[in-house]
Amino acid sequence: MRLRFIILALLHARGPNTGYGLSRTLQNELSYVWRATLQQIYFEVARMHEEGLVDRKIGDGKRNAPRLKIYSITDAGEAELMRWIRDKPLSSHKDELPAHLICSSLLGPTALTEQIEERLEQREREAVRLCALISTDGRDAGVHLAMDLQLRRIRSEMEWCHEALATLRGSEAGVRSSI
Repeated sequence: MRLRFIILALLHARGPNTGYGLSRTLQNELSYVWRATLQQIYFEVARMHEEGLVDRKIGDGKRNAPRLKIYSITDAGEAELMRWIRDKPLSSHKDELPAHLICSSLLGPTALTEQIEERLEQREREAVRLCALISTDGRDAGVHLAMDLQLRRIRSEMEWCHEALATLRGSEAGVRSSI
């Protein structure tokens, strides 16, 4: 999935916004799906503006506020978003965890165990946060389904982390893994 389609969908669903406003929405509401830095968002909306997918207006700068760039989706942006939704097959996102595990294992079992423990703690925090979002969810069906899917993935990964840690701890005690 590309950042541009999340930005287009946000502008379509919620109307015009600034780069900072898009960043806050991603951070506060959609980080379970996609993470992007403010710089990545600014770069992407600038490129989308050059491509004609978004329009950019400069705010009036009232009350000592900076002259903000306010972005809105264009007809071309709407068409691009709808084409992507219609034509792009559902696929899982690229996960770097397997490659990271292989690299960590080269540093020894302690490094590997620490990486999995850290991942488990991270996923536990994400699950708590996502459960809180779901319990206050007044969003449309697509957003609710996306949150539910991500929560299920997180829980599955947490289960895997527990099993992996048990396997590693068994290996440390001289027990051979059956994986």
